[in-house]
Amino acid sequence: MPILRIMAALFFAVLAAGLFLAIQFIDVTSNSYLWQALKNFGHAPIFGIIALSIFATFINLPGLRSRRRTTIYLLTIAVALLLAAASEGMQMYGPRDADIWDFARDVAGALCALALLATFDGALLEQEPWKRRSCRWMVRAGAAILLLVTFMPVAIWAESYRRRSAQMPMLMRFDSGWEMRFVEPNGAKLELAPPPAGWEGAARELVGKVTFPAGRFPGLVFREPYPDWRPYSHFSLDLYLEGDRPADILLRIDDAHANNEVTDRFNLRVTLQPGANVIGFPLQEVRRAPKTRTMDLSAISMMVLFAVHPKEEFVIYVADMKLE
Repeated sequence: MPILRIMAALFFAVLAAGLFLAIQFIDVTSNSYLWQALKNFGHAPIFGIIALSIFATFINLPGLRSRRRTTIYLLTIAVALLLAAASEGMQMYGPRDADIWDFARDVAGALCALALLATFDGALLEQEPWKRRSCRWMVRAGAAILLLVTFMPVAIWAESYRRRSAQMPMLMRFDSGWEMRFVEPNGAKLELAPPPAGWEGAARELVGKVTFPAGRFPGLVFREPYPDWRPYSHFSLDLYLEGDRPADILLRIDDAHANNEVTDRFNLRVTLQPGANVIGFPLQEVRRAPKTRTMDLSAISMMVLFAVHPKEEFVIYVADMKLE
């Protein structure tokens, strides 16, 4: 009945619009790299559902039902592309930034959903070359590969978190690429390099080489270290200062409840001497560091290794940041 088809078309149109608006205005904030990767991947399945809803809207509209199936698919793809572009364009004026990769994930989700639908669509299967089973399986394989590529960042971050947990009580060894995913240079330069000759504390092929240029607060931000430090009693970090002059660095440790005030976190200033150095302290000092509360050692969220207004560039090598 025409009225039922019009109602169905309206339902699917509202569903597509609702999902589209949800992408724009619902933003569950989280600092987790893995959660961010999952949210980014979520663009693909959501836009896949949007594309299917648009398709269902078109095939239920009386004016489009008589059109060739391929025409409806092409029209659906065109509308999905426009919505994907509009989605990122709207975010240029909202609380989030437009992201070309979000646009790519939107398009990938729409294409995957429509490609899979096409391989089961009886009206389309009557047309050549869709009658051939091999053609349909090639389309399904292509859609699966495209979806897998879109999912890869989630898998990479999940493996990084697994490795982070597996190497405890070592927080960082500074000898592998996956660890660098948790480090954000802030005005400093970090690279993996051979340890300096004579540093007995780093008997390995690679360590972290950190260059602190002259400036305001150059340093490294360690995002999401392994959070639960309660089973341990001591922190240590092996360093090597290049050159023949001492240098001051600071270590900052925050938990998930920190308010970004200096008095609400752990701060340690250390004067490094040329050659090998070890930064070490009891974790009780970290727990008692905030002035008005106790540090939550089950929810350590960030560490920062930085210099304050260095007047000239200096280089340190870092290895074996661990708990004991």
